[in-house]
Amino acid sequence: SDSAVACTVLLTGTIDKEDNISLSWLSSTGWLNGIQRYTLNKAYNNGAAGSIQTTDSTYNETDNSNNQVIFYTVVAIPNDNITNNISNTLKLIKPNNIYFPNAFTPDGDGRNDTFKINGRFITRFDLKIFNRWGQLVYFSTNLEDSWDGTQNGNELNEGTYAFRATITDEAGRQIEKDGTILLLRK
Repeated sequence: SDSAVACTVLLTGTIDKEDNISLSWLSSTGWLNGIQRYTLNKAYNNGAAGSIQTTDSTYNETDNSNNQVIFYTVVAIPNDNITNNISNTLKLIKPNNIYFPNAFTPDGDGRNDTFKINGRFITRFDLKIFNRWGQLVYFSTNLEDSWDGTQNGNELNEGTYAFRATITDEAGRQIEKDGTILLLRK
């Protein structure tokens, strides 16, 4: 007997720095009477996050959750009484948006008084700041901490300091950030 030949659904997608997601999939072919609908399934690392039914082969959304890693699959449901076709699993990773200033002024005016690295989805953090002779002047493993331009309670001279940050995000990626920070005193 003849069996239906159906191509696998290929799911592709992108995510931008504002967490806007754009998905598309190649419409399944090979079914005599075509596709009735698609089920788009969404999940996070901690489990299923829901699904939608659609007849389109594209989908756009903004994911406002506090999850960095998102998984999508598409199930093609044919009009014929044959097996559904399931796509590849697409894994999208939200950007961690790591940023830091290049200068700060620890003068107590409430504006730009400390050096702090900011970002999203950070699970591990290690920051070291060195003076121009390579001596460690500050160290922290807490992303909420910030450097106020002192060492052991003593104000350090204005000038350029080097830093190295080692960061791990929820997706398990390790990020190294090296740079310089200018400490300015008024």
